[in-house]
Amino acid sequence: MRRWHRQALWVRWAIRDARRHRFQVLSIALLLGLGVGMFTAMSSMSIWRVDSADSSFAALRMHDLRFSLVEGGTAREGELRTALTRSGATADVAAAAERLVVPTQVDASTGGRTIMVPGRIVGAPADGDVDTLAARGGSLPAAGTDVALEHNFARHYELPETGALTLAGGQRVAYTGQVLAPEYFIVTAPGAGFGAESTFAVIFAPLATAQRLAGKPGQVNDMVVRLRPGADAVAVQRQIERALRVTLPETGFTVTTRDEEPAHRMIYKDAEGDQQLLDIFAFLMLGAATFAAFNLISRTVEAQRREIGIGMALGVPPAQLARRPFLLSAQIALGGLILGIPVGLAADAWLEGVLEDFFPLPVVNAAFQPAVFLQGAALGLVLPLLAAAVPVRRAVRVAPVEAIQVGARAARSSGLAWMLKGLRLPGGTLANLPLRNVLRTPRRTIMTLLGITAVVTIVVAMAGLIDSFDATLDASRSEALTGSRDRLTVDLATATAADGRALRAVTGAQSVGDGQPSLRLESTLVAGRERLDVALETVPDRRPVWEPTYERGALPAARPGLLIARSAADALDVGLGDRVRVVHPVPTGPQTFRLETTTLPVTGIHPSPLRFLAYTNTAGAAALGVPGLVNRISVVPAAGSSAEDVKAELLPLPGIAGVQGAAATTDAVDEVLKEFDQILVVTVAIAAAMALLIAFNSTAINADERTREHATMFAHGVPVGRVMLGAIAEALLIGALGTAVGVVAGHAVLSWVLTTTVPETMPDLGIVSAVTPATYGVAVISGIVVVAAAPLLTLGRLRRTDLSGSLRVVE
Repeated sequence: MRRWHRQALWVRWAIRDARRHRFQVLSIALLLGLGVGMFTAMSSMSIWRVDSADSSFAALRMHDLRFSLVEGGTAREGELRTALTRSGATADVAAAAERLVVPTQVDASTGGRTIMVPGRIVGAPADGDVDTLAARGGSLPAAGTDVALEHNFARHYELPETGALTLAGGQRVAYTGQVLAPEYFIVTAPGAGFGAESTFAVIFAPLATAQRLAGKPGQVNDMVVRLRPGADAVAVQRQIERALRVTLPETGFTVTTRDEEPAHRMIYKDAEGDQQLLDIFAFLMLGAATFAAFNLISRTVEAQRREIGIGMALGVPPAQLARRPFLLSAQIALGGLILGIPVGLAADAWLEGVLEDFFPLPVVNAAFQPAVFLQGAALGLVLPLLAAAVPVRRAVRVAPVEAIQVGARAARSSGLAWMLKGLRLPGGTLANLPLRNVLRTPRRTIMTLLGITAVVTIVVAMAGLIDSFDATLDASRSEALTGSRDRLTVDLATATAADGRALRAVTGAQSVGDGQPSLRLESTLVAGRERLDVALETVPDRRPVWEPTYERGALPAARPGLLIARSAADALDVGLGDRVRVVHPVPTGPQTFRLETTTLPVTGIHPSPLRFLAYTNTAGAAALGVPGLVNRISVVPAAGSSAEDVKAELLPLPGIAGVQGAAATTDAVDEVLKEFDQILVVTVAIAAAMALLIAFNSTAINADERTREHATMFAHGVPVGRVMLGAIAEALLIGALGTAVGVVAGHAVLSWVLTTTVPETMPDLGIVSAVTPATYGVAVISGIVVVAAAPLLTLGRLRRTDLSGSLRVVE
């Protein structure tokens, strides 16, 4: 019973300690809670995304292989299925469907708001068992004239669940609902990999309806295949390829595996790349919290050194004296873990909302991850206890009279204060005190610096990533709009002669001023073992509207030439004068194309960050076997007309696949990235809060440790304001050092992300590294201003200092 009473005494004493230091205990616990909670949420993102993606792709039975005829080519309905049957691979095929996939222009204007964008019609059997649709509003289209609208596009423009659309040629259709499809979980834009939902609309329809809308009755150009579990995808692909070459000898085709589908690749690669970035921030936050807690708890315990010495002088065993600081540390650690649960749940809910906004999937799994929480909790529990063990061990290993000594007399050395020997700053002793305080306790200073450095690193790396994307998109926009800020591109449904009716209809439109025809071919550049998919555009010799800019070289006037991006030259390891093989389509009939290979010399490098953009001249078009063909027209509005006038006039014309601003893709990605600002603001706000907590606790503990020093100064007539200025100056020094180191570390993290993670996730985007003054400003506020202002929170305590109680020698 007596033993139980002794244990209860220590528990009550520890609770009393916690109550006496309640603000420090709560703030350190909150710091730990923020670190553990944010670590749990950030480290769970890839688990959620991969699990959600796996379930979503399985639920909608996504294809394993997609066989697409070369752009512009079609085959009779049934021919692709015939090739599949002849291939001998049917035993390994669970389901297959022929489709018709054709470009169109979509007018979704509603309520006085003009919405006209390029799009695509995807026609497939309504009862297919591969690439099924999930309704997110309304219903799926049945056989007849109705269609469904892709959900990402509809959500971006806040369109109603059902409504009407106008397609190219003035065709009016009703859509019965909004749907998600496996190929468009992320609506990709060439080069950027995301953001196309604002500039690209996908229409889903039964196959017969799509054929009627496209004016291609009985025609298909695509087949998707879902394999049985355990089937050899490579072997099946080869079998079907051989059968297609026999069945359609004059028609070229391409094969895309599930892993190569842009949406599939983006979801998994982006999850992997984002998790690498989030892991850095998660560990930085957890590290800042736990190591700051380590420093602050150890200093809190050191502040009890005098009481430990008195206890030893009274004969209390060291093991018993250690209980009190350990119990205090345990309370802080337990409080941090308890607070970490609601912080983690709140962060989970926030990130789940971000996940749903940017990656809407039919199945979303974003459950709290106990295993991840326990990883962060383990560090949050062990370090506080270790933080108590270090100073307690130091205190109980010295003689009681040494432990009782406090202030400067208790220090075994002056740390790094010897560096100031002979140096005297203007202002006397009080002006020199902040710098001496920083140097005489290097271990404490470094631990505080680490916390502030981690916070500033997060700010610089996170904000710098947004800055870099902005700089990249600005460079892309500048390249696209060279010559005219109002340039639009008009894409034709099929390639036509340069003097064809479709071209004359566009250039003769009342709202159109100058026009410049070109031909854009989906091609592949091959150099050695390297391959790179590009959009190869033929640029005419006369260029009244636009021409690419040159970083090196040019497009020659009289001989074939090839102009590629700097990042493309690096990827292919080629330079000026090197020859590159171009795999490109060539027409073999009115609706058939085959793939051929032509060698062209690299004669120029352009500065656009979009790697997939490549250009050739008129002589190059002749070498490629496509002279005089046109499928794109660059136009500028006539005087008195606007871009919307051009879109409205050209939409009803037959054969128009799309009309959009030349920088539409860049603008779309830019608009999506602006939505990431909420992540930046929240992350920076949490980082700033952590910096404030670190600085406040450091200042509060300084005040506890220096109570006798402060009382002595007050007794000698030093005003409270002068002491407060010294504390602010000391915090300012530590904050400035931490900010300087954090800026360097933030640049290192940013550089690593831009050279490793981003190229894997968005290989076609040549990212430009940039950090704006605004980012440095936020770093200064988080690391210097907030830290320097923290001592003001202890002003009331200084004013309430008990001089006689603080200066007495005997307890």
